[in-house]
Amino acid sequence: MNQNEINNLLNSNFKNSVIKVTLKDSYCNIFIASDQFKGLSKLKCQQLVYSYISEQIASGSIHAVDLKLITLQEYRDEDSPK
Repeated sequence: MNQNEINNLLNSNFKNSVIKVTLKDSYCNIFIASDQFKGLSKLKCQQLVYSYISEQIASGSIHAVDLKLITLQEYRDEDSPK
């Protein structure tokens, strides 16, 4: 699975979200800002993302994952001038 396929997979499951995926070899960095994370613990957010990429992990096409998962409000707060 390549970077675009992972990006498309996540975009299909996280509508109206900001998603950035980088894949180098089998190491994947995933950033998602989504309202689907509202009210969820960090662990629940991670479990949600892993549920969508578990096949790629099991197959070995993704070996390691680094996640940054935030709500859209947190994303807007980060981007606003201080």
